[in-house]
Amino acid sequence: MGAHIAAKYVISVLFGALGLYFAVMNDCIVISWLTKKRNSSLVPPVGGILLCIATAVLPANPYNWLCIVAFCLDFGGIVWIISFIDTFLIHADRLKKHDTGAIGEFTAVETTWIEALLDFSSPVRDDLLKQLSSASVQREYNRCFISLRLTVDKSTSAPIRLKKRVPVELYCEPKEGMPVAVLLHIADGYVNEIELYRIDSSDMGDVTTFLDGKVELKICDEIMPTDYSQLKDCLSIEELEYCFSEFLDKYTGFCDTAFALDELFELADRQWHTYKLLNSELRERIDDYVIGVIDYDNMDVMESIMTIIPRLGLVKAYNTVVCHKDKITDKRILQLVQDCIREYGDNVDNPYSGMH
Repeated sequence: MGAHIAAKYVISVLFGALGLYFAVMNDCIVISWLTKKRNSSLVPPVGGILLCIATAVLPANPYNWLCIVAFCLDFGGIVWIISFIDTFLIHADRLKKHDTGAIGEFTAVETTWIEALLDFSSPVRDDLLKQLSSASVQREYNRCFISLRLTVDKSTSAPIRLKKRVPVELYCEPKEGMPVAVLLHIADGYVNEIELYRIDSSDMGDVTTFLDGKVELKICDEIMPTDYSQLKDCLSIEELEYCFSEFLDKYTGFCDTAFALDELFELADRQWHTYKLLNSELRERIDDYVIGVIDYDNMDVMESIMTIIPRLGLVKAYNTVVCHKDKITDKRILQLVQDCIREYGDNVDNPYSGMH
């Protein structure tokens, strides 16, 4: 019996010490917020739960029911519970109820964010609004961020070829809490996400008040330099040489490698269908460009490169990939390279080998 009671004392002391640590940490965060207006992320009421257990298991304690008082010592944890309920129940419900005047599938509150994001004059702005109006929305309202994942009806909207994948950024300074960033993401020419978060990753709080204070809009609506997919299928040698030279001028050092390689593939495919080799000077320049953008960890980039190489006979780029294949850690990319080696063999320099 004595050992049993001693074990209870040990458990009570351990749980009490840990609970006190977490409770004090949470309480200090709340005090800092009240006195200095510094936002930090609270943790669940672990301290209160541990203190509650420590009080409940204490031997010969006629006041075990006071464990609820011990739980309340972690008032930072209580604030966390209130914040959790507020974020996931009250505001989520509010967003679902107010749909009047909304754009497409967006709620009224979400529409105010979009209107703020698109508060600029540009042809791109109208194209973005058209895509957003036809987009289906998958929502994720988290305590520390909000994500609206979008799927655009491509039959009603043309792709927008912008230089940056986040062409519009909105920074809000609400009257309460830390500033909020609202980012519009684009992938493959279509809007695919609206992302919101506080810059210190603290609780989102009242999502209806983000635009109550000062707002700053950053826009990069520069269109991509080219869209070679719109070229006619059959081009003359002279036209293709001009396009290849233009490509090298515009895309050397370009930030979006995947898009640049998509454009190069459009030209490479048209070049292959001339059934003539590209002139050696241009081919060498393109070879050097491709070597410079190889990314052995990026499946999209490697797929593009391994389809461009045989169409243009890029021997240097091919040999570079072969020499470094043992360093590839992604099994899918390694399999892609090995399959290409078996298919291309020793005839990469001649895209028309085997044709009679």
